[in-house]
Amino acid sequence: MKYSRALPPAQDIEHAQVLYTWQEIAKYLRRSVGTVRRWHEERRMPIAYLGVTVVIPRSALDLWIMAGRTTRDRAA
Repeated sequence: MKYSRALPPAQDIEHAQVLYTWQEIAKYLRRSVGTVRRWHEERRMPIAYLGVTVVIPRSALDLWIMAGRTTRDRAA
């Protein structure tokens, strides 16, 4: 799958199809960059790396959220 590096204006992040930086992901999720990085490490956020650039299709991030990955798993 190829990704275009054409970035949307910062105010239009809600309409971006692919997010390319931790800052864009954090803005989209309305969380801090630290929280997003922690979720990537602890909760397996589906981030891909293109060299040193992080890449995540917004649709994959939305599916990850709908699967409940932003909440801690509770022991039964």
